[in-house]
Amino acid sequence: MPALATKDMEMKQGRVVVADAEKQGIVMTNGQREVWVSPADFMNGAVFREFPDVTLLLIEAAHMAERKKYSLAQILTAEQLVLFQKNHVGIEVRLLPEMLAKKIRGDEFERQDSAQAWWHYINTAQAPVGRHLMRFRIMTPEELAIEEAANEQRFDLTVRLNVERYDKYTGKDSQRALAILDTATMSENLLYWTGYYRGPRGGLKWRETFVMSIYMAVYNEDGSLKTSPDGRVIGRRWLWKVLKMHPYHRKAGTARSNLMHHVLRNVEIRVTDGRETRFADCQAARASFRQAIKELHRIFVNAGSYAPAIAAGSTPPATPVAA
Repeated sequence: MPALATKDMEMKQGRVVVADAEKQGIVMTNGQREVWVSPADFMNGAVFREFPDVTLLLIEAAHMAERKKYSLAQILTAEQLVLFQKNHVGIEVRLLPEMLAKKIRGDEFERQDSAQAWWHYINTAQAPVGRHLMRFRIMTPEELAIEEAANEQRFDLTVRLNVERYDKYTGKDSQRALAILDTATMSENLLYWTGYYRGPRGGLKWRETFVMSIYMAVYNEDGSLKTSPDGRVIGRRWLWKVLKMHPYHRKAGTARSNLMHHVLRNVEIRVTDGRETRFADCQAARASFRQAIKELHRIFVNAGSYAPAIAAGSTPPATPVAA
Protein backbone atom coordinates (compact mmCIF):
# COMPACT_ATOMS: atom_id res chain seq x y z
CA MET A 1 0.00 0.00 0.00
CA PRO A 2 1.52 3.35 -0.94
CA ALA A 3 2.28 5.51 2.08
CA LEU A 4 0.41 8.79 2.38
CA ALA A 5 3.54 10.68 1.37
CA THR A 6 3.84 8.77 -1.91
CA LYS A 7 0.14 8.41 -2.76
CA ASP A 8 0.02 11.41 -5.09
CA MET A 9 3.04 10.18 -7.07
CA GLU A 10 1.60 6.66 -7.31
CA MET A 11 -1.68 8.02 -8.65
CA LYS A 12 -0.02 10.38 -11.15
CA GLN A 13 1.98 7.46 -12.50
CA GLY A 14 -1.22 5.44 -13.03
CA ARG A 15 -0.31 2.75 -10.50
CA VAL A 16 -3.53 3.06 -8.49
CA VAL A 17 -6.52 1.47 -10.21
CA VAL A 18 -10.12 1.78 -9.04
CA ALA A 19 -12.65 -0.83 -10.15
CA ASP A 20 -16.44 -0.90 -9.97
CA ALA A 21 -19.05 -3.49 -10.94
CA GLU A 22 -21.95 -2.58 -13.20
CA LYS A 23 -24.54 -4.63 -15.07
CA GLN A 24 -22.47 -4.56 -18.25
CA GLY A 25 -19.26 -5.70 -16.55
CA ILE A 26 -16.35 -4.42 -14.49
CA VAL A 27 -14.99 -0.95 -15.17
CA MET A 28 -11.41 -0.10 -14.17
CA THR A 29 -9.69 3.28 -14.28
CA ASN A 30 -6.32 4.72 -13.31
CA GLY A 31 -7.54 8.27 -13.83
CA GLN A 32 -6.03 8.40 -17.31
CA ARG A 33 -8.09 5.81 -19.15
CA GLU A 34 -11.07 3.53 -18.51
CA VAL A 35 -11.37 -0.16 -19.39
CA TRP A 36 -14.35 -2.55 -19.28
CA VAL A 37 -13.83 -6.27 -18.68
CA SER A 38 -16.01 -9.27 -17.85
CA PRO A 39 -16.17 -10.66 -14.28
CA ALA A 40 -14.20 -13.71 -15.48
CA ASP A 41 -11.42 -11.52 -16.93
CA PHE A 42 -11.40 -9.45 -13.76
CA MET A 43 -11.01 -12.61 -11.67
CA ASN A 44 -8.15 -13.85 -13.84
CA GLY A 45 -6.04 -10.70 -13.46
CA ALA A 46 -7.11 -8.43 -16.33
CA VAL A 47 -5.83 -5.48 -14.28
CA PHE A 48 -2.24 -6.62 -14.94
CA ARG A 49 -2.87 -6.79 -18.68
CA GLU A 50 -4.59 -3.42 -18.89
CA PHE A 51 -2.49 -1.58 -16.31
CA PRO A 52 0.98 -3.23 -16.17
CA ASP A 53 2.33 -0.78 -13.58
CA VAL A 54 -0.51 -1.26 -11.10
CA THR A 55 0.52 -1.53 -7.43
CA LEU A 56 -2.84 -0.98 -5.74
CA LEU A 57 -6.35 -2.06 -6.75
CA LEU A 58 -9.35 -0.48 -5.02
CA ILE A 59 -12.92 -1.77 -5.24
CA GLU A 60 -16.06 -1.38 -3.14
CA ALA A 61 -16.34 -3.99 -0.39
CA ALA A 62 -19.82 -5.12 -1.44
CA HIS A 63 -18.51 -6.32 -4.80
CA MET A 64 -15.93 -8.56 -3.13
CA ALA A 65 -18.32 -10.37 -0.82
CA GLU A 66 -19.36 -13.91 -1.74
CA ARG A 67 -21.94 -14.12 -4.53
CA LYS A 68 -24.95 -16.24 -3.65
CA LYS A 69 -28.18 -17.17 -5.38
CA TYR A 70 -29.92 -13.82 -5.09
CA SER A 71 -26.86 -11.55 -5.00
CA LEU A 72 -26.91 -8.30 -6.92
CA ALA A 73 -23.79 -6.33 -6.04
CA GLN A 74 -21.56 -9.40 -5.56
CA ILE A 75 -19.75 -10.57 -8.69
CA LEU A 76 -17.73 -13.65 -7.66
CA THR A 77 -18.64 -16.92 -5.94
CA ALA A 78 -16.64 -18.24 -2.98
CA GLU A 79 -14.51 -20.40 -5.30
CA GLN A 80 -13.93 -17.50 -7.69
CA LEU A 81 -12.85 -15.24 -4.83
CA VAL A 82 -10.17 -17.79 -3.93
CA LEU A 83 -8.95 -17.74 -7.56
CA PHE A 84 -9.04 -13.93 -7.56
CA GLN A 85 -6.75 -13.84 -4.52
CA LYS A 86 -4.31 -16.31 -6.11
CA ASN A 87 -4.29 -14.34 -9.37
CA HIS A 88 -3.49 -11.01 -7.69
CA VAL A 89 -0.35 -11.84 -5.78
CA GLY A 90 2.06 -8.94 -6.07
CA ILE A 91 -0.39 -6.07 -5.61
CA GLU A 92 -2.53 -4.95 -2.73
CA VAL A 93 -6.30 -5.12 -3.09
CA ARG A 94 -8.07 -2.75 -0.72
CA LEU A 95 -11.80 -2.41 -0.13
CA LEU A 96 -13.72 0.85 -0.29
CA PRO A 97 -16.62 1.36 2.15
CA GLU A 98 -19.62 1.13 -0.16
CA MET A 99 -21.85 3.14 2.18
CA LEU A 100 -19.84 6.23 1.16
CA ALA A 101 -20.36 5.72 -2.58
CA LYS A 102 -23.44 7.94 -2.92
CA LYS A 103 -21.74 10.72 -0.96
CA ILE A 104 -18.59 10.41 -3.08
CA ARG A 105 -20.53 10.66 -6.36
CA GLY A 106 -22.45 13.74 -5.23
CA ASP A 107 -24.03 15.71 -8.08
CA GLU A 108 -20.98 15.57 -10.33
CA PHE A 109 -20.94 11.85 -11.17
CA GLU A 110 -23.66 9.48 -12.38
CA ARG A 111 -24.22 6.06 -10.78
CA GLN A 112 -22.33 4.30 -13.58
CA ASP A 113 -19.33 6.59 -13.01
CA SER A 114 -18.58 5.34 -9.48
CA ALA A 115 -15.06 4.22 -10.38
CA GLN A 116 -14.17 7.68 -11.71
CA ALA A 117 -15.82 9.29 -8.67
CA TRP A 118 -13.80 7.17 -6.26
CA TRP A 119 -10.56 7.86 -8.14
CA HIS A 120 -11.24 11.60 -8.15
CA TYR A 121 -12.08 11.56 -4.43
CA ILE A 122 -8.97 9.62 -3.44
CA ASN A 123 -6.75 11.77 -5.62
CA THR A 124 -8.07 15.15 -4.50
CA ALA A 125 -9.75 14.89 -1.09
CA GLN A 126 -8.84 13.83 2.43
CA ALA A 127 -9.46 10.24 1.50
CA PRO A 128 -9.45 7.20 3.81
CA VAL A 129 -6.19 5.86 2.40
CA GLY A 130 -3.84 3.40 4.08
CA ARG A 131 -4.83 1.71 7.31
CA HIS A 132 -8.37 3.07 7.03
CA LEU A 133 -9.07 0.80 4.06
CA MET A 134 -9.69 -2.88 4.69
CA ARG A 135 -7.36 -5.29 2.91
CA PHE A 136 -9.06 -7.97 0.80
CA ARG A 137 -8.23 -11.52 1.76
CA ILE A 138 -10.06 -14.82 2.18
CA MET A 139 -10.99 -15.54 5.79
CA THR A 140 -9.60 -18.64 7.49
CA PRO A 141 -12.05 -21.23 8.90
CA GLU A 142 -11.32 -19.91 12.40
CA GLU A 143 -12.08 -16.33 11.31
CA LEU A 144 -15.28 -17.46 9.61
CA ALA A 145 -16.39 -19.16 12.84
CA ILE A 146 -15.76 -15.94 14.78
CA GLU A 147 -17.67 -13.93 12.18
CA GLU A 148 -20.58 -16.36 12.38
CA ALA A 149 -20.66 -16.03 16.18
CA ALA A 150 -20.79 -12.23 15.82
CA ASN A 151 -23.58 -12.54 13.25
CA GLU A 152 -25.62 -14.72 15.62
CA GLN A 153 -25.29 -12.22 18.45
CA ARG A 154 -26.08 -9.35 16.07
CA PHE A 155 -29.27 -11.10 14.88
CA ASP A 156 -30.36 -11.80 18.48
CA LEU A 157 -29.65 -8.17 19.35
CA THR A 158 -31.75 -6.91 16.45
CA VAL A 159 -34.73 -9.13 17.29
CA ARG A 160 -34.73 -8.20 20.98
CA LEU A 161 -34.34 -4.47 20.28
CA ASN A 162 -37.23 -4.52 17.84
CA VAL A 163 -39.45 -6.31 20.37
CA GLU A 164 -38.47 -3.89 23.14
CA ARG A 165 -39.17 -0.91 20.91
CA TYR A 166 -42.61 -2.35 20.06
CA ASP A 167 -43.30 -2.61 23.81
CA LYS A 168 -42.26 1.05 24.21
CA TYR A 169 -39.26 0.07 26.34
CA THR A 170 -41.36 -1.24 29.25
CA GLY A 171 -40.15 -4.85 29.17
CA LYS A 172 -37.87 -6.73 31.56
CA ASP A 173 -34.72 -5.78 29.67
CA SER A 174 -35.47 -2.06 30.01
CA GLN A 175 -36.32 -2.51 33.68
CA ARG A 176 -32.99 -4.26 34.29
CA ALA A 177 -31.03 -1.59 32.43
CA LEU A 178 -32.71 1.19 34.40
CA ALA A 179 -32.12 -0.65 37.69
CA ILE A 180 -28.39 -0.60 36.92
CA LEU A 181 -28.36 3.05 35.86
CA ASP A 182 -30.29 4.08 38.97
CA THR A 183 -27.34 3.02 41.15
CA ALA A 184 -24.39 3.67 38.85
CA THR A 185 -21.99 6.60 39.01
CA MET A 186 -22.00 8.21 35.57
CA SER A 187 -19.80 10.93 34.14
CA GLU A 188 -21.33 14.14 32.83
CA ASN A 189 -20.49 12.95 29.32
CA LEU A 190 -22.42 9.70 29.75
CA LEU A 191 -25.36 11.51 31.30
CA TYR A 192 -25.49 13.67 28.17
CA TRP A 193 -25.57 10.73 25.76
CA THR A 194 -27.96 8.59 27.79
CA GLY A 195 -30.21 11.55 28.56
CA TYR A 196 -30.75 9.88 31.93
CA TYR A 197 -32.60 11.87 34.58
CA ARG A 198 -34.69 10.80 37.55
CA GLY A 199 -36.87 13.60 38.86
CA PRO A 200 -37.58 14.13 42.58
CA ARG A 201 -41.14 12.89 42.03
CA GLY A 202 -40.09 9.78 40.15
CA GLY A 203 -40.20 11.21 36.65
CA LEU A 204 -37.84 9.54 34.19
CA LYS A 205 -36.09 10.75 31.08
CA TRP A 206 -33.63 8.61 29.13
CA ARG A 207 -32.44 7.96 25.59
CA GLU A 208 -33.79 4.43 25.18
CA THR A 209 -32.20 3.71 21.83
CA PHE A 210 -28.70 4.47 23.12
CA VAL A 211 -28.95 2.67 26.46
CA MET A 212 -30.74 -0.45 25.24
CA SER A 213 -28.48 -0.95 22.22
CA ILE A 214 -25.53 -1.32 24.58
CA TYR A 215 -27.41 -3.18 27.31
CA MET A 216 -28.71 -5.87 24.96
CA ALA A 217 -25.29 -6.23 23.34
CA VAL A 218 -23.88 -7.03 26.80
CA TYR A 219 -26.71 -9.10 28.33
CA ASN A 220 -28.61 -12.19 27.29
CA GLU A 221 -32.37 -12.32 27.58
CA ASP A 222 -32.14 -14.21 30.90
CA GLY A 223 -30.05 -11.42 32.45
CA SER A 224 -26.69 -13.20 32.18
CA LEU A 225 -23.65 -11.60 30.60
CA LYS A 226 -22.86 -12.46 27.01
CA THR A 227 -19.48 -13.92 26.14
CA SER A 228 -17.19 -13.76 23.14
CA PRO A 229 -16.15 -16.97 21.32
CA ASP A 230 -13.17 -17.45 23.65
CA GLY A 231 -15.54 -17.74 26.61
CA ARG A 232 -14.66 -14.41 28.19
CA VAL A 233 -17.18 -11.77 29.22
CA ILE A 234 -17.87 -9.52 26.25
CA GLY A 235 -15.12 -6.90 26.01
CA ARG A 236 -14.94 -3.66 24.06
CA ARG A 237 -13.28 -5.21 21.03
CA TRP A 238 -16.00 -7.85 20.72
CA LEU A 239 -18.70 -5.23 21.38
CA TRP A 240 -17.32 -3.12 18.53
CA LYS A 241 -17.35 -6.16 16.25
CA VAL A 242 -20.95 -7.08 17.04
CA LEU A 243 -22.10 -3.48 16.58
CA LYS A 244 -20.00 -3.09 13.40
CA MET A 245 -18.67 0.28 14.49
CA HIS A 246 -16.66 0.80 11.30
CA PRO A 247 -17.35 1.99 7.74
CA TYR A 248 -17.84 -1.58 6.45
CA HIS A 249 -21.20 -2.10 8.11
CA ARG A 250 -23.45 -3.91 5.63
CA LYS A 251 -26.36 -5.63 7.42
CA ALA A 252 -25.27 -4.20 10.76
CA GLY A 253 -28.72 -4.45 12.34
CA THR A 254 -30.87 -2.29 14.58
CA ALA A 255 -28.28 -1.52 17.27
CA ARG A 256 -25.87 0.26 14.94
CA SER A 257 -28.76 2.10 13.30
CA ASN A 258 -29.95 3.25 16.73
CA LEU A 259 -26.52 4.46 17.76
CA MET A 260 -25.18 6.00 14.57
CA HIS A 261 -28.33 7.25 12.85
CA HIS A 262 -30.86 8.01 15.57
CA VAL A 263 -28.38 9.26 18.19
CA LEU A 264 -25.02 10.41 16.80
CA ARG A 265 -26.30 11.75 13.49
CA ASN A 266 -28.95 13.88 15.19
CA VAL A 267 -26.30 15.39 17.46
CA GLU A 268 -23.97 16.04 14.50
CA ILE A 269 -26.77 17.83 12.65
CA ARG A 270 -27.27 20.13 15.63
CA VAL A 271 -23.51 20.71 15.90
CA THR A 272 -23.30 21.61 12.22
CA ASP A 273 -26.17 24.11 12.27
CA GLY A 274 -25.05 25.66 15.57
CA ARG A 275 -27.86 24.44 17.82
CA GLU A 276 -25.47 22.26 19.84
CA THR A 277 -22.52 24.18 21.29
CA ARG A 278 -21.24 21.45 23.60
CA PHE A 279 -18.86 20.21 20.90
CA ALA A 280 -16.46 22.22 18.76
CA ASP A 281 -17.16 20.07 15.71
CA CYS A 282 -18.51 16.71 14.61
CA GLN A 283 -15.18 15.01 15.24
CA ALA A 284 -15.32 16.09 18.90
CA ALA A 285 -18.90 14.83 19.12
CA ARG A 286 -17.85 11.44 17.77
CA ALA A 287 -15.00 11.15 20.26
CA SER A 288 -17.40 11.95 23.10
CA PHE A 289 -19.94 9.47 21.72
CA ARG A 290 -17.43 6.62 21.57
CA GLN A 291 -16.20 7.39 25.09
CA ALA A 292 -19.78 7.24 26.36
CA ILE A 293 -20.27 3.81 24.79
CA LYS A 294 -17.10 2.54 26.46
CA GLU A 295 -18.20 3.89 29.84
CA LEU A 296 -21.72 2.45 29.57
CA HIS A 297 -20.24 -0.90 28.57
CA ARG A 298 -18.09 -0.87 31.72
CA ILE A 299 -21.09 -0.06 33.91
CA PHE A 300 -23.14 -2.92 32.52
CA VAL A 301 -20.26 -5.41 32.71
CA ASN A 302 -19.43 -4.35 36.29
CA ALA A 303 -23.06 -4.96 37.25
CA GLY A 304 -23.07 -8.37 35.59
CA SER A 305 -22.69 -10.39 38.78
CA TYR A 306 -25.94 -8.86 40.01
CA ALA A 307 -27.92 -9.91 36.92
CA PRO A 308 -29.92 -12.70 38.69
CA ALA A 309 -31.07 -10.23 41.37
CA ILE A 310 -31.98 -7.68 38.73
CA ALA A 311 -33.90 -10.31 36.77
CA ALA A 312 -35.80 -11.16 39.96
CA GLY A 313 -36.83 -7.54 40.36
CA SER A 314 -34.45 -6.20 43.01
CA THR A 315 -31.85 -3.50 42.46
CA PRO A 316 -28.10 -4.12 42.63
CA PRO A 317 -25.74 -2.21 44.94
CA ALA A 318 -24.00 0.87 43.54
CA THR A 319 -21.36 0.07 40.93
CA PRO A 320 -18.91 2.94 40.45
CA VAL A 321 -17.36 3.22 37.02
CA ALA A 322 -13.72 2.21 36.68
CA ALA A 323 -11.38 5.01 35.71
